[in-house]
Amino acid sequence: MKKILTLLILIIFSFVFLVSCGEVSVPSENEVSDFYEETTNMLFRYYYAGVAEAAKTDIEDLEVYEDQFVYSDTNVPYYKTNYTYQQALDKYSEYFTGQLLDDFMTSYFYDYDGTFCVFFSGGASGSVVDDVVATLKSQDGNIYNYDVIYAFYHGTATEPSQEEATFSLEINSDGYRLLDTEVAYPMSDYTDFE
Repeated sequence: MKKILTLLILIIFSFVFLVSCGEVSVPSENEVSDFYEETTNMLFRYYYAGVAEAAKTDIEDLEVYEDQFVYSDTNVPYYKTNYTYQQALDKYSEYFTGQLLDDFMTSYFYDYDGTFCVFFSGGASGSVVDDVVATLKSQDGNIYNYDVIYAFYHGTATEPSQEEATFSLEINSDGYRLLDTEVAYPMSDYTDFE
């Protein structure tokens, strides 16, 4: 009888564990606001601050070899790094997903036989998003659509403008990722020099 009871308890705990592993935990609107601010400012860093500097900010142990150039198939110059392309893709997959991830990676980086290379670019005055307030607008399966209001500082502005936009998160059991955004979308023409 003890064996049957023990087996029954194990089955129940196993079932509860499996069900809890598949559950999606929807972040609070405060968590979404913080995540949106973080990812949007990340996108702005790449567009304005220069890709090598932005990548070094995001990947703590990244080394950019500014004396080692490679050229893409379209003859665009990139710096080699000490990272593999897959390591970088895994890193940025923590923030972005879908077409946004694809566009981000192809706008700023190059896969040179498995080596992670960063686009050769300089910096400029940037933009910053602050004081983000995100509100859930709708949900379609695991896609959550938000309206957002934020303070926007551009260039050397000391006073922000108040802006509104929309964005979407893909939320799964392993967390949430920015799927699309109206603000700071990576510029694919940044590297279109054909």
